[in-house]
Amino acid sequence: MNSSTWTYIPLERVLIGVDAAKTLLSEAERLDRAKAFVVTSNAMGKTSYLQNIITTLGDRYAGTYDGIRSHDHAEDILAGAAAARAADADLIVAVGGGSAIDAAKVIPILLRYDIRTFERMAPFRGREHVSEPSQRPDDEHRWVRMIAIPTTLSAAEFTWWGGVLEPGTGQKRPYAHPMGMARTIILDPMAAMTAPTDLFLATGMKAVDHSAERLTSSRQDELSDARSIHSLKLLARGLRNVHRDPESAEARHECQTGMAIGMASPLTGVGVGASHAIGHALGGFNGVQHGLTSCAILPAVMRWNYPYNAERQQLISDALGRPDVSAGDALEELIRDIGLPWRLRDVGASRNDFAEVAERVITDHSIAANARKPTSTGEIVELLELAW
Repeated sequence: MNSSTWTYIPLERVLIGVDAAKTLLSEAERLDRAKAFVVTSNAMGKTSYLQNIITTLGDRYAGTYDGIRSHDHAEDILAGAAAARAADADLIVAVGGGSAIDAAKVIPILLRYDIRTFERMAPFRGREHVSEPSQRPDDEHRWVRMIAIPTTLSAAEFTWWGGVLEPGTGQKRPYAHPMGMARTIILDPMAAMTAPTDLFLATGMKAVDHSAERLTSSRQDELSDARSIHSLKLLARGLRNVHRDPESAEARHECQTGMAIGMASPLTGVGVGASHAIGHALGGFNGVQHGLTSCAILPAVMRWNYPYNAERQQLISDALGRPDVSAGDALEELIRDIGLPWRLRDVGASRNDFAEVAERVITDHSIAANARKPTSTGEIVELLELAW
């Protein structure tokens, strides 16, 4: 008999297929928030989509910080917190991809504890200190919470930790507190339309990576399995439809729904694996966008793991509509079908860096749930070579 624990984190609402600007105003009114502060990237800050959000907020708009770069440099997050503090914000609104949303999950921690330097962030490094992510603290009313409006499929808004690129080391590590979790997630297909097609598709492969690695994790759970399987079905169809017709809001909506359904990990504790661990290392070391690392690494991880979890990998093949093909091959087919690169050599990685990348992968928190446990950096290099 298998036991399960489903942990419900302090996320109140996920609103799918709605107009983000109008919904955000409604949420600010519902929560009685008067000073909404936007956190985003420079590119998103210049869009008419964001300007419509600001205009719709009206008197409830308190300002914008648009300095978030890819991979969440600690100095950008500290600067964003300083700007929100100066605006006396009582609500953070994250608009953009995974980097903007990760930053917006860490900013509430910096505001609540008046943290103004990277050194003082140390108590919140890692996820191990958050023993019960569903726990609402006694001072919950004093926290400035966040609403997320994602434009990509990275799914950062569904977790309570944000990755931070630490100064000087190039190491990307999670910083966590349950109150960093989004209070409301707004999935607007028109927000997804603002993302360049290749970026949207690449982050879609990150969503595929979430579900595929959870289906083959060293720990399983029936809720996670059910959601991951249905997620893969929707994503495989939706991503191909976006590739065929980038202007289809309906196709992007299907992808958003598939991504959201697949995010069962915060509920069940089922972890990801080697593909995510390598993605973290390559993102921090080579600056490779996480969706592209999933494209290049995920099929290779499935092939490397196959002797250890062939039966579980069959669930992936079935969900992708390719029951007679191995999971690694079925995933590569999907990547090729949507016009994305499927080898490390094609995404900006350097073979000369494999040894140093492997050193970071072997200590990454995600590697623990991989079905095949690497015992040396040499095995990680072997996996990287398989993806080369």
